[in-house]
Amino acid sequence: MDAVIVDAERLLEGFALPAVVQSEPKILTLEWWMTTARIVLTTIGKQQDAEKLALQLVERRLAACVNIVGPIRSVYRWKQKISNEPEYLLVIKTTAELAAQLHSAFKQLHPYELPECVELAVQGGSDDYLAWLAGEVSG
Repeated sequence: MDAVIVDAERLLEGFALPAVVQSEPKILTLEWWMTTARIVLTTIGKQQDAEKLALQLVERRLAACVNIVGPIRSVYRWKQKISNEPEYLLVIKTTAELAAQLHSAFKQLHPYELPECVELAVQGGSDDYLAWLAGEVSG
């Protein structure tokens, strides 16, 4: 990943993060990282399906990282019945731009008829980690 070297006095509070160079160099501030990083949550019933989806999302650069948590237990109402089922929770790290593409990818890749797709905005975190996240999904 190429870093952009800038005059620190020109930035808010004198801070800049490395930027991935695509068409032209950009200066990306901490504020930008905090407004673009996203966590997307979904659940899947089988561990092998969770691992397959996680791998596909990272391979397609729709996610920088996917944590697979579980098994967990989900209690929900579906088609007029209350269900109490073991599932695996996927914690998907991505950007706001790619979160919308995740919604479409779930229609193709997710085994559920109506997959959970909940997007959470990241309000802060490790500067280096957020820079890495953006770099991994940008190619």
